[in-house]
Amino acid sequence: MSLRLKISLFISGGTLLVLLFAILLVVMNARSAVEEEVNSTAQLTLDLLETILSDLPNDSAHYQTIIQHLKNMEKRRHLTIHLQNANNTEILHDNPVMQTIPTVPRWFTALVAPQTHLFQRTLTSTALTQTTHILLQTDPSDEIKEAWQESSDLLMLILGFAVSLIILLYIGLGLALRPLSQLQQALDAIEHRQYQTRLPQFKLSEFNKLAQQFNGMAQELQRIQQENQRLLQYSLTLQEEERRTIARELHDELGQCLNAIKADAFFIMGDNQQPAIHDSAQAIADTASYVYNLVKDMIRRLRPAALDELGLIAALQQTLSDWQTRYPQTQVDFQTTGDFSHLDATTNIHLYRIVQEGLTNVAKHANATVLQINLVYHTEKNTIQLIINDNGNGFDTQIYHAGLGLIGIRERVEALAGQLNIDSDKGQGMRLSLMLPLQN
Repeated sequence: MSLRLKISLFISGGTLLVLLFAILLVVMNARSAVEEEVNSTAQLTLDLLETILSDLPNDSAHYQTIIQHLKNMEKRRHLTIHLQNANNTEILHDNPVMQTIPTVPRWFTALVAPQTHLFQRTLTSTALTQTTHILLQTDPSDEIKEAWQESSDLLMLILGFAVSLIILLYIGLGLALRPLSQLQQALDAIEHRQYQTRLPQFKLSEFNKLAQQFNGMAQELQRIQQENQRLLQYSLTLQEEERRTIARELHDELGQCLNAIKADAFFIMGDNQQPAIHDSAQAIADTASYVYNLVKDMIRRLRPAALDELGLIAALQQTLSDWQTRYPQTQVDFQTTGDFSHLDATTNIHLYRIVQEGLTNVAKHANATVLQINLVYHTEKNTIQLIINDNGNGFDTQIYHAGLGLIGIRERVEALAGQLNIDSDKGQGMRLSLMLPLQN
């Protein structure tokens, strides 16, 4: 759950409680007003009836007139009036006239409507000729409708205010917390070694201070990265120089010594006819030739002559051809796109070494039957992309600890300010992809 949503839900919950409390107050006030109005109407009606009935003469001719007046009073004031004599015999009775109120919501009616009360008064009327009990039951329909008309606007205002507050709060939080989203994106970029990432200045002082501290950290990390790249590049350059020196010394010194040994062995074989000595001299010559071939192969790995003489693509093709001969069970597919003749010697040797390390990893660990190598030059971006993909054993990248081969590849990519991505899973092969920027 995002911080914005969490804060919005928290404040919305509080707003909802306040809204419910406000609605409860409105309903309670409306209920109190309705109940007071109903009680007032009932008491006033009883007083009026008592006055009228008490003042009428003892004349049975007025009896029907009194009954008719009481019925009219029921209709006008929404009352149910019962008249009982001393023997509790109904003189006047009608069914309750509680009305439904179509314009008022049922929930409001249920909350506001007071409990049904019977108002009773006993009086002696000469017109009714005997002691009479007056039972009065009120119908609060009009009062509820009036209360709804007075309360509905207030309720809609409260509801509208609460909804508007929540919407404005959500939008406001989004605007206020936008720097956090930018900060998160910047941290993700730092995680992916994009140390050139910077945050802008923010209006809020707290976020602005955070941005300044982040930019300072990123700048320091970028400086360290550039320093590490320089040191790595210098270290790898020294390695290549050392390899070149070793290759030259092996070629000049050891190669000459082996050739001298072979020459002496052939001389011995030519001047000596003894079979034992001849066979020993032949063995020495064969061993010298074998060691010479080993040294020659070592020299080619230390400093591939084809890389200087023929260029990167030809050197890779020769290396892959030799590798295919040694590992015929793996089918190699090498594809190139673009022109690589303009690459400098440093980039060439690093790309060559990376492919070399990749081949070594496949031979040692992959047990693959298909190996695909794609080398692409992106002209518009001025970048080199290298993809090494096999269908071998693969590994779990979450628990695998990189060996010297992958560490060496990563160091070379970092030395050239590139990006490396290794995608693999157990039993699914491995895909090594790197992107190297070229200097103009």
